[in-house]
Amino acid sequence: MTLEGRVASLGARAFDLLVALVERRDRVVSRNELLDLVWPGLFVEDGNLAVQVSTLRKLLGPKAIATIPGRGYRFTLPEKNPTPIAAEAPAPVNEPGAQSLPEVSSALFGRHDDLATLAHLLREHRLVSVVGPGGIGKTSLALAAVHARPLSLRDGAVWVELAPISDEALLPGALAQALRLSATRHADPVAGLVEAMKSLEVLLVLDNAEHLDAAVARLAQALLDGAPGVRLLVTTQVALKLGQERLLRLGPLSIPAQGVSVAQALEHGAVALFVDQAKAADQRFELTTDKLDTVISLCRQLDGLALALKLAAARLPFLGLKGLEARLDERMKLLRGGHRTAPSRQQTLMAALDWSHGLLSAPEQRVFRRLAVFVGGFTLDLACAVAREDDHGGEEALDDVGVVDILCALVDRSLVAVDGGDSPRYRLLESTREYALVRLAQSGEEEAIRTRHTREVTAMFGRADAELWVSQDAPWLATYTPELDNARAALDWAVQRQDPIAVGLMASLARLLFQLPLGHETRRRNEAVQPLVDRVDSPSVLARYWVRRSHGQWGIDQGLALVYAQRAADLYRPLNEPFGLHEALFAMATSWRLPPDQMAQVLTELRELERPGWPARIRADRNVAQVMGHYTLGDYEPMYREAQEGVANATEAGSKLRVNILRWYACTALRGLGRIDEALEVGRGSIALLGQWRGWSVGYMLGEYVWCNLVSGRLAQARSSLWEFMALSRSAGWTAFGYHSHLYARIALEDGQHATAARLLGFADKSWRRIGNPFPDVARERAHIQSALEESLDPSALQALLAMGELLDEETVCTLVFPESLA
Repeated sequence: MTLEGRVASLGARAFDLLVALVERRDRVVSRNELLDLVWPGLFVEDGNLAVQVSTLRKLLGPKAIATIPGRGYRFTLPEKNPTPIAAEAPAPVNEPGAQSLPEVSSALFGRHDDLATLAHLLREHRLVSVVGPGGIGKTSLALAAVHARPLSLRDGAVWVELAPISDEALLPGALAQALRLSATRHADPVAGLVEAMKSLEVLLVLDNAEHLDAAVARLAQALLDGAPGVRLLVTTQVALKLGQERLLRLGPLSIPAQGVSVAQALEHGAVALFVDQAKAADQRFELTTDKLDTVISLCRQLDGLALALKLAAARLPFLGLKGLEARLDERMKLLRGGHRTAPSRQQTLMAALDWSHGLLSAPEQRVFRRLAVFVGGFTLDLACAVAREDDHGGEEALDDVGVVDILCALVDRSLVAVDGGDSPRYRLLESTREYALVRLAQSGEEEAIRTRHTREVTAMFGRADAELWVSQDAPWLATYTPELDNARAALDWAVQRQDPIAVGLMASLARLLFQLPLGHETRRRNEAVQPLVDRVDSPSVLARYWVRRSHGQWGIDQGLALVYAQRAADLYRPLNEPFGLHEALFAMATSWRLPPDQMAQVLTELRELERPGWPARIRADRNVAQVMGHYTLGDYEPMYREAQEGVANATEAGSKLRVNILRWYACTALRGLGRIDEALEVGRGSIALLGQWRGWSVGYMLGEYVWCNLVSGRLAQARSSLWEFMALSRSAGWTAFGYHSHLYARIALEDGQHATAARLLGFADKSWRRIGNPFPDVARERAHIQSALEESLDPSALQALLAMGELLDEETVCTLVFPESLA
């Protein structure tokens, strides 16, 4: 062979070894693999391998081949045009969806081989799980791999943090929210999510999945089967045990043996990470020969776990290296005496966290454990409200300033993480929070702190409730959506303790759930709160609760929607809460159940209640109610004018939901006036304006667009839009499906399928009995279809088919309209 232009003598085995190492330079090659490659079929001693490695080092230099203790060898000479390690200096990810990726906060040490392996697995397989104990660095590795962009996917990568989710029923909604898909009212939320993701080409990263392993496994299998463009990267302590799953089991960072040089020690991930963090805590720190044995000992006692190493290094400025080792050694010995059967996280991180906790002052310990009640992070204001001690005497009493100071100290010590920005949020890492929860339970103050948390969150959402009247949707959602997990935790605690405060919290939270929208969760949580309603002594809270329950029934059970709205209005009338009464009257007017005389009374009361200068959101609600009144009477000209005014008010209010509802009614009014081309233009413009947003109200607009196309004779366009409408309605739990049910019979009639049209008309009759009295245009359309069917079908046959239609369900209706199915 030649080396830098000169001939070099090299034996056959050494040459084969060199080729094997160079071809696999991107990873560590084990001794057994090298023996099989260089001496195939022969039994040789390890010493032969060591001799050949020594020969190559003499020829190429001592650093050409690195020995990785306990693992094997790696060729380390640089290529002529080396590619930088992405984990050390990640390139920015600018693909669609990548804005949801957390930033890489520090360099990745000792994971070059793991990073290369993970990149390879992600390219070759659709489901990859990074498996290992808590604190070992699964999240850091996954994040580095995703930022390195091993895949070229149209929709980029989306990161979903699962640690805050304690209820597996919330998993599909969390993924839909992260992917910016509308949460569904599908009977099976997983099936609805898969349907919504069918067209995506995305890497979905599910971080900290071990506590939801069964649910994540079911969801992963459903995505693998039904969404061919979706790939999954999961970090977890336990494998999902799926056939298509490929595992990367992450071991501890490597630790050198005693007696190595400083340079050799820094080639091991545990030492490199510790030194990096020690320098971050104290820029004067340098790893010297006299400190080396102590550092290696610390790394070994901490089992090479990344989080434990960071915690230890953060204390270095306060204790010094020797003091650090002594204190840590004491803690480790103590915990090893009684936790051998504990989970791996508790055998390792529990020790490090217990030691770190012992170094905190008494006030710091109190704040630390109290922060454990927060789920999904917290703001500075919430931290102060929950952790302070307004009624605690003595010199150590904590006010807001004291809590802020301690929170900063906890951030510095890596016990609390900060998500930056103009309004930073704070959070405890998952394992750290679990440890703090144990300490909170041991302190005897858990019930008091959780109750305080519940009251503070309830007060916050009470303020949010009031703010929404005068706020635009986008900034309001940006402020309060991050607190959803805290609200869920507070609500769960209140229900568990049978505390009637849950009713008020649910009343306020319902506005956020309705906006997101999370209808399934709203109804489920309302059922949990229902037994506590009779224990509420505040008419104001009860009124808010019932009007929000009315909203939750819209499109599901209009009869209940009216009952709940009337109950709220009766409670509000004696109170001096005009916005609340206005909301209750609005809910009554839009229940589709009021007869004309009552509707007129409600609309009069609404108009008399309103005052100049009221927020645009409330004016838009009054517009919707008056539009409904005109629609009930078939007065399309004033209906159209009211809808136009409402669109302007809803736009000013920044409410996309109300804009869409009012545009739908404008389209309906134009159809009623016979101005079909204008109606179609409004429909097309609205659908284009909404883009990818597919809230529950979009179905109503799509159905109206179908009707307009049918009236104008555009049957192909009507069928195409009806296909989209049915698919959306299915994914949204059949919202608006019954309202537009007469259109299914009309489509079948236009196709000459008279028997099918009769059955579908029977389904429409059943649907409208649940909704209420059909609007005048719906009644006329139904009569037109009936008349056409009477001309082609025997009366007894028609009645039999109508009765058969009463037995149809939504899926069967879809199959009758589109035999090719919506799949």
